[in-house]
Amino acid sequence: MENAAKAIIMAGVMLVAILMLSLFIFLIKSMGGSTADMYSIMDESQITSFNQKFLNYDNKTDLKPQEVVTIINLARESNEKKKINKEDIIIRMMTDAQYQTFVAQRDEAHGGNSNWDNSSWWVQDNNVDEVIERLNNDVLSEKTYTCQVLRNVSTKLVSSVNIIENAPAEPTPP
Repeated sequence: MENAAKAIIMAGVMLVAILMLSLFIFLIKSMGGSTADMYSIMDESQITSFNQKFLNYDNKTDLKPQEVVTIINLARESNEKKKINKEDIIIRMMTDAQYQTFVAQRDEAHGGNSNWDNSSWWVQDNNVDEVIERLNNDVLSEKTYTCQVLRNVSTKLVSSVNIIENAPAEPTPP
């Protein structure tokens, strides 16, 4: 009888040990999930913060040359640092006439798929300063620009910014 009592006590101790081990594993997994969720929330916050710099200008149709310079400098800074977005942000500039021609060609030939290579004026590393100087010379002019911000579908990060020089306003008759 004494051996049976010891066997029951040993079985109880083993049961409690298994229960404690299961609880420990459960807590570790729960904390790991919370940490992953926290990192996900931080990533989402960083993406939103990063994109917001560019989205402030999205679909604006009355940008001044100084604002275009700001957008170009934001993209250049992002391309140099690559903290959040590992891909370069592409800046495309074109006149309204080029844009209208491009849209017509795209819709006619590509069924709506964009192919900016053929008709756009790209702002590349080798001519950024030249573009900025041109825009700074236009500060006193009446030129305005439209901005379109495009995001990468998979990363949700801004991937390109299209800047279109608006057609000059028609002079109002006296």
